[in-house]
Amino acid sequence: MSTTPLSLSPPRGAVRIYRTENECRIPISPWQPNLVLYDWASVACELLRGSPDGKSYRLSGAYIEFENNNGDPVTPPAYDRAGNRTYYNGLSSSSTRDYLRVLHVLTELSSTDVNLFPRGNQLLLKFSTEGFVGVHGKQFSDSVSSRVFGIALVAAPGGTADPSQDLVFSRTYFDVDQQQVKPAGSGFAFDWLLSFD
Repeated sequence: MSTTPLSLSPPRGAVRIYRTENECRIPISPWQPNLVLYDWASVACELLRGSPDGKSYRLSGAYIEFENNNGDPVTPPAYDRAGNRTYYNGLSSSSTRDYLRVLHVLTELSSTDVNLFPRGNQLLLKFSTEGFVGVHGKQFSDSVSSRVFGIALVAAPGGTADPSQDLVFSRTYFDVDQQQVKPAGSGFAFDWLLSFD
């Protein structure tokens, strides 16, 4: 008797960027798809087995990638589903690129079809830019025209103390006309929608 192992299909995802002003969120990009990375399977498996190491594998963070280049358009890097945390570690050698590590994410659960998924199958994650210095020490500020051009969704089982354990669930980059230069006195917020079916 042969058995076929269960296969997990990656969720479908989409991302949208907002400008934040006086506690208001103003949409400034359409929804755009993301690429779910191979690390998503590790996140899902740890959650499904109850995280026996006692760590939290929930999607609790984001990497907001920026470049300080006088606000000029940024050419996003080439990447594929293997594009994990190693890429972000490598930004330490860049003279212009860095990322904010944000660990404050709000979530909402909904359903794409209440008959099929009455308890929900769609997750909305909300987060925003925080801080003025990237992980590798580069300034994130309007004074240096920091340009946001990419984001990633992460699980942070090591919490704030150990970012080396972060697992990158998915990534996306914005087209030139959707990239945003940090304005004075305000920042950016993001909605990330994941649908499981």
